[in-house]
Order: sequence, then structure tokens, then C-alpha cells
Amino acid sequence: MAVRKVIVGMDEPYVQAMLLQAFARYRPQLQVQSADDSSDDSAEPSRLMHWREYESIDWDAVHRSSTVFSSAYCFRKGLIRKAQMAFNIKLYTAKHPESILCTGVPETWIFELDDVDYIDEALMECFEVDHGMKANEGVADPRERQQFILKPSLTGRGAGIY
Repeated sequence: MAVRKVIVGMDEPYVQAMLLQAFARYRPQLQVQSADDSSDDSAEPSRLMHWREYESIDWDAVHRSSTVFSSAYCFRKGLIRKAQMAFNIKLYTAKHPESILCTGVPETWIFELDDVDYIDEALMECFEVDHGMKANEGVADPRERQQFILKPSLTGRGAGIY
């Protein structure tokens, strides 16, 4: 079911203008209006998309109808915290094995660490990572090695990524 109407409401005027231009240019078939011009969003809930700041999205309308969508995920932590996002993707792909997420998102292992000194033990407990790291030892060309990203959960905003 395709979206017919988009209500755009961003706090930053530049972003608001860019979104309105993008919808006009790439999706001219949609009825697009600014949230300022929108009198009652719930009057026509059929095939409606809210593209707004997170705090301004009508979450009741999104959850009440299967034809009202939003540009955000209802639980921010589910996407901005890497471990939460990996958990949500794992749940989704278990229910939807045909999803592009099955092949488009690298497999993720989450290690619960209280201190960075325990990383060796945690890595050895995860068979897939331990096996991949041992297999890499015999590969001379770095481009042929299995790649891993280690991001400690004890830090934030990209700190400590190796």
C-alpha cells in the first residue's frame, strides 16, 4: 500500500525546505504539505506519512492504523544504541527471513563486559568470532581476511572503535 500524503514538519528551516523540495522532485505524485499548514492530521489517516521531528510525530495515529507511517522508529534507543539495533534486527529477520536485512547487515555479536580487561575471555566464548580470528592468522592478504568491528558498549559516540 503506497503512501498518498506526507506531512513534513522539521524544526530546522533548511531541512524542512530540503525535504519539501526532495518530495516535489522525486515523488511528485504525493500530496505533500508542511505541518504548519496541516489543520488535522487524523482527519484522513489513510496512507499518511509523518515526516517530522521525533517529538512531533502523532504516535497514537501511527500505532492505531496500519496505513499511517512515520519517518522515525517509535523507540529511539532501538536504533541509536548499536546493541539494541542488532537485537531488533535479529528479531525482525527471524520473522522475515526474506528481508534485505538478512544479507545487508553484518552478523553482530554482543559481549556484556564490565571492564575492557575481560575482552579476551568474551571473544573466546563466542565460537564464530574466535574461529574467524584464528582463520585470519593464516591469510597473508589483509583484503582476504574476515573483518570485524569492535565497539565497546561502555563508551559512546564512536569512542573506542577499533
